[in-house]
Amino acid sequence: SKEFRLPISEAELAHAGYARNITSLTSLIDTIDLVPQGNDQVLQSSNDQISNIKKRATGESLDAMVKAPMANCSESIHDVLVTGLVELCKEKPVGVDAVAWLGEWLLNNNPNKPLVIDPEDE
Repeated sequence: SKEFRLPISEAELAHAGYARNITSLTSLIDTIDLVPQGNDQVLQSSNDQISNIKKRATGESLDAMVKAPMANCSESIHDVLVTGLVELCKEKPVGVDAVAWLGEWLLNNNPNKPLVIDPEDE
């Protein structure tokens, strides 16, 4: 058995005029075909607004991407994960609790988290 993927970003969905509802996503599925590419097959959309070639970072390019500063931030993904994992080791949750704890920590410490200002605080 083989798994095929065609990751589509939220921006691509919106730009192509699709929404996250059954009717819209069903019409998106109707644009997707399995097509030959080299010695393999890939998923491809006939909608021009959907990027068909998704490059996957590997090796040195993946390492560089993870260690590069994130947009609008001086920290890298690597920095944030290392800090989160150090904090996880200090807390010492066990099993699934460790996964949940790290997930919550990442949500609470996301450097790209939008700042929401309550109108009453202004």
